[in-house]
Amino acid sequence: MIAENLLHFSRILRKAGILVSPEQVLLSLQTFKIIGFNSREDIRCALASVMLNQREQKVLFDIAFDSFWSDIKLAELLMNSTLSSIKPTHTKTKQTNHRRLLEDFSDKPKTSTLRESIESFDYSNSFSEKEILRAADFETMSSAEFILAKKIAESLPIPIPKLRTYRVKKNQEGLINLRLTLKNMSRQPFLISPIHTNLKDKIPPIVVLLDISGSMDRYARLMLHYLHGLTRHHVKVSTFTFGTKLTSITRCLKNNDPDIALKLVEELVVDWGGGTRLASCLDEFNRNWAKQLLSSRSSLWLITDGLDGEITSSLEPAIKKLSLSAHHIVWLNPLLRYSKFEPEAPGIKLLLQYVNYFLPMHNLNHLANLEQELRKTRKSIQRQNYPQAIKLYLQPI
Repeated sequence: MIAENLLHFSRILRKAGILVSPEQVLLSLQTFKIIGFNSREDIRCALASVMLNQREQKVLFDIAFDSFWSDIKLAELLMNSTLSSIKPTHTKTKQTNHRRLLEDFSDKPKTSTLRESIESFDYSNSFSEKEILRAADFETMSSAEFILAKKIAESLPIPIPKLRTYRVKKNQEGLINLRLTLKNMSRQPFLISPIHTNLKDKIPPIVVLLDISGSMDRYARLMLHYLHGLTRHHVKVSTFTFGTKLTSITRCLKNNDPDIALKLVEELVVDWGGGTRLASCLDEFNRNWAKQLLSSRSSLWLITDGLDGEITSSLEPAIKKLSLSAHHIVWLNPLLRYSKFEPEAPGIKLLLQYVNYFLPMHNLNHLANLEQELRKTRKSIQRQNYPQAIKLYLQPI
């Protein structure tokens, strides 16, 4: 039994990125005969001295040891909280190893499902874990963290600031409305009762164009949960996916159950994870949907990395027409997670000339602070100075 467990433990370390040779496994088995089983820490130190070749591997080893050599409930707890508390490393390889290690433990027998263990875990006393999760890149999240992030994304507030309308509402602190006051006096001429009114503020309609190409897969899946939450709380949200074709998924996201809503989207969308034909999809939206959905008060969201494999001459007329049809265009781009991002791709340079806001969306913090960012940059970007605008939005939250 000890040899089987030790062999399984070594396989998990290999999948996590720690190379363990058969000779090291045999040597580890011999250490058990020498040190015995009286001290857990002695076993940890002995196995670490035999199996590890670099100091940087110690963090992964400790996580694997605590999870594997414990009972099932403790393994589930560590799977949901311990790995998320590790500070992100500078290399994508190490982050991927953390995620692989967590997913390996998810294959072990458990008394409850992954979703149930997340929902039952009390995060009220783990403030640091939540803060790290909110700042983590969606691409580097583990499976458990990604499920929790999707749940948080559905409850985020509506990010669009309200716009002032020409309709009025009665308010005792407002200005005197002479027309309504005189109208009221015509009914009661001997009574002067001034009526105060203010202009109404209203959340504008939101139209979303979501890129579901292969490079956007991870971000698009989480953004669908975020958009589902917006659709439930704000009825005027129209959502489209685009890759090689344009698909309206507004009706799917109106279902109150997020699992059913996302299942309907998967059944409807046929070009998930493929290429990107941005120009043709924008042109199709202009021909079939723009007049119906866009107005001078509409907020158009373009969620894409801008990496289009089909840069044609029709892209500029399409995005220009959109900029004239909507109140403003908000471009949410996951590439802004890179501190040294520069708009080198032709499609990105072209789009930046016609968008009003250029913002990151690669973690929960950026989504939660989206309204604040839109208010802070209320004035449109000066289109000839977009590199300065990029530098502004690359400030960490």
